Amino acid sequence: MESTLTPDQIEKIGSLSTEGREYWKKNQLSEAESCFLRAWGIMPSPKSTIDYSQSIARGLVAFFKETKQYEKAITWIAVMHDLYTPQPSEYVEFIAATVYFDAGKTSIAYEIFDKQYKKYGKRPFTDEDKKYLNFYLTQKNVKK
Repeated sequence: MESTLTPDQIEKIGSLSTEGREYWKKNQLSEAESCFLRAWGIMPSPKSTIDYSQSIARGLVAFFKETKQYEKAITWIAVMHDLYTPQPSEYVEFIAATVYFDAGKTSIAYEIFDKQYKKYGKRPFTDEDKKYLNFYLTQKNVKK
């Protein structure tokens, strides 16, 4: 990935991201979303060639997940899948599992967690909320 953004575009993305986080802190979610999406829109296509694209897409997933707008988070997970290589990205897959879990789509979350646990053990869960590992281990024992 390479940056083909001008210094002005980079500054605008940074300003919109900061402004969006300020709105988010004030629980002005539609204004925050608007800022984040405008930041995304500054990047030319194909966005997969822009080094900021992964960060912005990841930020949008986090925003939608944390504000419980799960369908939007799932939409942006698909965007992240396209931006991260090699595919499938283990990093994106784990994030997707947490979104699916929080959205109540626990069977999908379990499938993803299971693949990662079988490959890496508890390592992917290390810095995450314990609810994800607890869920996985409970379900794993039930499915035995």
